Amino acid sequence: MQYPLDNAPVWRYIAKDGLKSPRVEAVEEFRKAVEESEKAAAQKQQWQQEQGQKKVREADTALAPFDRQKHCL
Repeated sequence: MQYPLDNAPVWRYIAKDGLKSPRVEAVEEFRKAVEESEKAAAQKQQWQQEQGQKKVREADTALAPFDRQKHCL
C-alpha cells in the first residue's frame, strides 16, 4: 500500500470535544471497540476448537467398530 492515508479509515469516532482533556472520549471508545473485537475473536476461536474436538470425537465413535474388528482378526 503506497499511500495508506488515501484509503477509507478502519475506525472513526466523531463527537464534540472528543479529544479534549482530561478524558479523551475518542480513545476510550476506540479501546472499547478493540476489546469487543478481541472478545468476539476469542469466542469464535473457542467455538471453532470445540467444533473440531466434537468432530474428532464423532470420528472416533464412528471408527470404533472397525478397530474392534481389526483386533478380533
